[in-house]
Amino acid sequence: MAIYVFSFLITRKKHKKGKEVKPYMQAVATSEEDSYEEAAEYIRDMFPDTKRGKTGWELSGDPVLFEVHTDLFNQWLEYMDEKPAPPPKKPSHLQVVK
Repeated sequence: MAIYVFSFLITRKKHKKGKEVKPYMQAVATSEEDSYEEAAEYIRDMFPDTKRGKTGWELSGDPVLFEVHTDLFNQWLEYMDEKPAPPPKKPSHLQVVK
């Protein structure tokens, strides 16, 4: 497992002249041995579906990699509780009534 934190610049056209520029930070968690390039590409692919992407913002330039945490799951495994048991199933003879 790895967690990557990236920073991008996002831009959008402002009126007829110039551009508006803002910083944008995104964290990505992966359970595979993905590289930071793959994680950055994932953010680029998913950005148009985000709230900012839908309002005209675009990712601009190359990302800055702020933090990388690899093997986080294995390091924290000894501190984690066991996976909770699934809730018991309702008896089939009981039904929700509206």
